[in-house]
Amino acid sequence: MEDAVDAQLRDQQAGFPVVGGGIGGASSAYFLRKMFGNKVSITLFEKSGRIGGRIKAVPFCGETCESGASAIHSSNYYMTSFANQFKIPLVPLKSVDHRLLLFEEGYKPVFSNITDQTAFLTPIHLFWRYGLNLLRAKFYLMARIREFTQIYTLQERGECFTSPGLLLKKLSKHFPEMTKCTFAEWMRKEIGLDEKYINELGFGIFSGNYCQNSVDAHAFVGELM
Repeated sequence: MEDAVDAQLRDQQAGFPVVGGGIGGASSAYFLRKMFGNKVSITLFEKSGRIGGRIKAVPFCGETCESGASAIHSSNYYMTSFANQFKIPLVPLKSVDHRLLLFEEGYKPVFSNITDQTAFLTPIHLFWRYGLNLLRAKFYLMARIREFTQIYTLQERGECFTSPGLLLKKLSKHFPEMTKCTFAEWMRKEIGLDEKYINELGFGIFSGNYCQNSVDAHAFVGELM
């Protein structure tokens, strides 16, 4: 990509339009400027008039709350790099509210630890209800995360792809197939999780993050959410 743009720059200044000022658009503009410096012009289009998209701090009941990007996984190299570069403090989660209330599809309550006297009992109750499904899901997710984080190595080498499908294929043989299958079906057939886990824990996590049903979205977005 860089060689092609350099060739164009010899004739005229290249211009890049970036649509959207959320983290995706802002990151694209950042990396374009970092790669080509002032040799190119960058125009970012954002209808809201602010940069950041869902990343925003809002006041609520006298407290300042993060309405988006409130938690960043340690494997997210770019977000942690941005935080370090722009002197944004990353605060580790020290105290977590372990109270849990799960609903199955249809929003019928099926599990609660609200009455537990200590958080120590929660893993025991979860294992009692879901058994080895918890371990299967965890190990499968860890394997897929290891594959996905190869994207940083590819991008450091300057590799680019003409379609998202080619990128996913380069990262893992599983990823293209996951885009053709619902999350619920993938949990059932490929990971070997039972219906109780899928309908309760899987549905609860997925609907909490995306406000969608796990049978309506594909497995790639569900597994790496």
